[in-house]
Amino acid sequence: MKRLWVIAPVGVLLVAWLGIRCLNAHWAPATDELPDLNQWPPDAQTVAHQLASEKDMAKKRALFASLLTSRFRDRPDAIAIRVSWTNPNTIKLCCPA
Repeated sequence: MKRLWVIAPVGVLLVAWLGIRCLNAHWAPATDELPDLNQWPPDAQTVAHQLASEKDMAKKRALFASLLTSRFRDRPDAIAIRVSWTNPNTIKLCCPA
């Protein structure tokens, strides 16, 4: 009888753990949601080249924000990300929860 008090809780915990594992395996995403970010245009070299051609700092910041925003939005599987400057030293990043 004493063994039943030990075996029953262990069995319940084991069944609960296996159930949680099965649910996680079933509902987990099949693939990574952001595959190969390095291949998304514009890449760092393109951004650096376009920023180097701009002399005015305010225009350079606006260009950087638009390029970074377009990196995520101009895709078939677009992601709602917005980059903007709140002041000369602070970037505001808006992204989905």
